[in-house]
Amino acid sequence: MAKKKVAELTGAFELFSKSSALVQKNIPTFAVVYLLPFLINLASLRRTWGGSDSSISSFGLFSGLSSLSGGTLFGFGLIAGILVFAVWLVVNALTIGLLSETAKGKKPRLDDLWVFARKFWWKLFVMSFLIAIMTIGGLILLIVPGLIVIRRYFLAPYVLVDQDVGILEAMRRSAAISKPHSGYIWSIIFVSVLLGLPSIIPLVGWAISFILAVLYSTAPALRYQELKHISQTN
Repeated sequence: MAKKKVAELTGAFELFSKSSALVQKNIPTFAVVYLLPFLINLASLRRTWGGSDSSISSFGLFSGLSSLSGGTLFGFGLIAGILVFAVWLVVNALTIGLLSETAKGKKPRLDDLWVFARKFWWKLFVMSFLIAIMTIGGLILLIVPGLIVIRRYFLAPYVLVDQDVGILEAMRRSAAISKPHSGYIWSIIFVSVLLGLPSIIPLVGWAISFILAVLYSTAPALRYQELKHISQTN
């Protein structure tokens, strides 16, 4: 009986050129979607460079409102935090939709991505919460179970938006297609960590790492497309 030929998967470093080419074809959309993460990174670095101020007037955008009471400032800060979190939920859904569609060779527009945001924002949030709890629990109990959780559900967001299934079903399918190819999942995670190393360079390092991360951002979605194809042909 002839042995079935196993499809070759693209190496994690090779995926950089593929991902980078796709990102560059969609620069305007990627620039808009990644604007908020960029600003958050920049704001975080400004706090790091400027040092911390424990005085009640150092509330970021509200630093000039020193005459207001602490309770009022806390209220402003709480509202701002809720708004930022709400925006993050939408941006997260936009990002997953963008990466998923780009990995298919499409050129999604912002109005196309809003469909993903409206439909999947809450599912992606619940899924992220469940995976985070399982990962933390696994790492606390034993290191290995936590690492297994990361591998099993690494592709779950892309399964969710691509196949439009339930949260648990997306997690199950992610675990199934990644199990025979766990090394190819970890290799992407490893490369992602390497691309973050330039951030240790003072002043400009964070920008280099951010750009590299964006250029590599479609790699997980590309890997999902490869594993999906293999699972469908076997």
